[in-house]
Amino acid sequence: MRFQINEVQVDGHWVPLTDYRASDNYENIFTLIVGQNAVGKSRLLRKIVSNYIFSQEGRTKSSIKSGNYYNQDHSSLWNQSHNDPKQINYFALPSNAASHDSHLFRDHNYYLGEVRTSLTSSLSPSNVIAVSTGRHDRFPSATHIRNKEIIADYRYIGTDQFSKNSISSSLISLLEGLLQGRQSLHKLSDIFEYLGFAPYLDIKLSLDRKQYSRLTSEELNELHYSSNQSLLEFLIGDDSRVHDNYSSASAFYEYLKSSSKTNIELGFWDHSLDMKHRTITELIPFLKSGLIKIFDITLISLINKSRMRLSQASSGQQCMLTIMLGIAGAIKDGSLICIDEPEISLHPQWQTNLVKQLQEVFSNFSGCHFVIATHSPQLVSGLTSNNGYVLNLEEKELYHSFEYAKRSADFQLAEVFHTPGQNNEYLLRVTLLLLTKLSRREELNYDDRETFKMLVSIRKNMSETDPVYHLIGQVEALH
Repeated sequence: MRFQINEVQVDGHWVPLTDYRASDNYENIFTLIVGQNAVGKSRLLRKIVSNYIFSQEGRTKSSIKSGNYYNQDHSSLWNQSHNDPKQINYFALPSNAASHDSHLFRDHNYYLGEVRTSLTSSLSPSNVIAVSTGRHDRFPSATHIRNKEIIADYRYIGTDQFSKNSISSSLISLLEGLLQGRQSLHKLSDIFEYLGFAPYLDIKLSLDRKQYSRLTSEELNELHYSSNQSLLEFLIGDDSRVHDNYSSASAFYEYLKSSSKTNIELGFWDHSLDMKHRTITELIPFLKSGLIKIFDITLISLINKSRMRLSQASSGQQCMLTIMLGIAGAIKDGSLICIDEPEISLHPQWQTNLVKQLQEVFSNFSGCHFVIATHSPQLVSGLTSNNGYVLNLEEKELYHSFEYAKRSADFQLAEVFHTPGQNNEYLLRVTLLLLTKLSRREELNYDDRETFKMLVSIRKNMSETDPVYHLIGQVEALH
């Protein structure tokens, strides 16, 4: 399965996220969205996520399951549109159809949704993963979706979880993914080692019996449907022993109930996960409901082999674990992964390497589209994928990664973000080169003239106290 978004509607305009160069292979696609605060980067990500997870007119969970939405013959629909455009089911069309016949679809204002996919893409992703490491929820969360029909497999890794801890939601996602065999232990080990930890987790658990009375009727139904009933009755009841000979973890739950706390150790280098498979399977519904909570995690440092609590790890290490483990547990071929400002708390070097880590860790998956909102020039510099794009949302301009990969932060600030800051070394260098040519009365070539236009434009965003500002003024005077 392959999923690729071509363009999204923003303020009445169609804004591109990719182009034709990404349409002929199954490699994962990366689109970075940049722009100043309040320009709408987070809103754009939320729009994309909502477009695929919430039901709309003509597109419901039942229609998707029955194939009425996905499995239409696109060519026959296209022929039908030319014979009688008024009769066509536009929700069954490939959403980028308008890009091939704009007079037919745009001029007649037929509704195609606010997200268009490539012709070589499936109409919807295999699942949707949203990641936010900030203090505020940027995506539809459990609270927001409670009274809405969800039509897609949706996983939110963020702050609005029962545990109020984003790393907890990432771990739950990871455990589910491991049970379903979606991630290799070798790849997971690489994540831990990159962050300076051994591939090991000691997860501390606590029992919150009062949580059961806080659940809504819908949440209770989900808990009863997905959990081991004998274990559930034991945890919320008064018995001191589990009355279920089929549970392989009776002692585990009996100890948890008697002491209110216990732990489970996971090592990603051996077969310990296989031995704990049944225990983890039974545990996940209780973690999701909040009946059992993750209250702490212990890691092992590779530097001195000492054990350390996750709360003692740096905020950057916690952020990277949240992102990587959460995605690892949910990703499939053809996934849509939206990440909002992942650079929060990350050292510049880790910002540069983040996209590289996403590429390497999830390289055994294909046809996925990562859409990332960022303020980080280092993140842009680290985007070296052949299927990489940068969208400047303010200018509504799309750049291919080969134009900007591995360039300096000052280059990114000037050319991509259009916010050069003080004493931008890249602008200083190109300004001096132009000054030299002009002072020698040399003829300016096409690239020189384009550089001149860029300097004149960006000077408007610079402080008059900036020496580069005055150098550009000299270039204007000599031109």
